[in-house]
Amino acid sequence: MRIRIGGTSTAAKNKYNKMNYDQINIRIRKGGRDAIQAMADYHGMSQAEYIKHLIIQDAKNAKFGDISAIIG
Repeated sequence: MRIRIGGTSTAAKNKYNKMNYDQINIRIRKGGRDAIQAMADYHGMSQAEYIKHLIIQDAKNAKFGDISAIIG
């Protein structure tokens, strides 16, 4: 008999994330993920951190101000 460990914890995390975060999915051509990962590695960031960094910098350049508190 197998005992499932961590099911409640995972469910609680999923519930919290659903209530507190939005999720964005993008589709890119094959090889695009590797290119993004390479740039993220170069900057010492994860892919998600790197993409958020680019959005924040673009908002600043477009004079939208600092949106980092909004997008995390």
